[in-house]
Amino acid sequence: MLGLAAYAKAVPDDEPATTALTRLSEGVAAMSSGSGSEWPFGAILPWNKSRTLWHAWGGLAPAAVATAADVLEQPRLLEAAVKDSAQFTPQLLAAGGPDNAWSPTPGEAQIAYGVDSRVQSLVATADAGDAPGLLDLAAITAGWFFGANPSGAPAYNPATGTAIDGIEPDGRVNPNSGAESTIHALLTMLALDDNPELKKQALGISRTVSTHGLSVVEAETGTITGGGSVVKPASAWTGEANISGGAYVDLKAGASLSVPLPAADEPQNIYPIVNQGIALRQYPLDYRQGPARHHQQRRRRGAGHHRGTRRPLPLRPPAGAARRSSRRRRHH
Repeated sequence: MLGLAAYAKAVPDDEPATTALTRLSEGVAAMSSGSGSEWPFGAILPWNKSRTLWHAWGGLAPAAVATAADVLEQPRLLEAAVKDSAQFTPQLLAAGGPDNAWSPTPGEAQIAYGVDSRVQSLVATADAGDAPGLLDLAAITAGWFFGANPSGAPAYNPATGTAIDGIEPDGRVNPNSGAESTIHALLTMLALDDNPELKKQALGISRTVSTHGLSVVEAETGTITGGGSVVKPASAWTGEANISGGAYVDLKAGASLSVPLPAADEPQNIYPIVNQGIALRQYPLDYRQGPARHHQQRRRRGAGHHRGTRRPLPLRPPAGAARRSSRRRRHH
């Protein structure tokens, strides 16, 4: 799409090219999903076979849509890029940095491709939407190459022009320098060179002091009352998502699961992940220090061919809530 947009801009009279760009852009923009408080927080999803997987392999989608919106003079297309850049990217960074995937929980490695895709998309959206504030996010994201990452060490070597191949969530580094990682590191460096103020800001961000955002609490750490068990399937991949932690809780009818949550001094959202391919019914949510809440979800399948969808469900507990109890099957 980025190449097609460049061509359509250079040759505006090529009607088939303009038509193709319009249709592709509308299709990609339609993959925008969620809201500021609903998973995936405005991200443009990369795959129409799953509503529960965001992956950085489609991370340049906001840049493509933003660029196409400008070339086609269709501002409505820009909305998807803005939501991805201004809603999802801050969530991504606050949760620990530019992970390569949320499927649907964070926990993947961080690689140069995903980082560069965030930077390029933020810069393109800032330009197309006249939103210079997004450049601050671009600087924070680009700081990953200079040490603001889980390893605490630079991921880019300016002397050789190479980049490491990735950083695991626990800070372990893949020291290899493959072509993909190096190319995308250099693309980010070119983007910084094109914007001296952005470059100056990014070079000054070389350490992550702390992050405070989305965190994961595994259902198997909770207490089962009644019939139920922790299940560890042979593969965490379901065909449309990953089972967080490689295990889930399977509750029998009438059983309940109580999951302790970290204490908080501010209102928080809770996003239980359940297998929605199994018949869903009204179930009570009991928050210690707060009133009972109820949530109802109708039976449905994922957008793909695989049974179930594990899209996080948005729930908002009262401030100070410390526990969640639910009557449901298969919690992750």
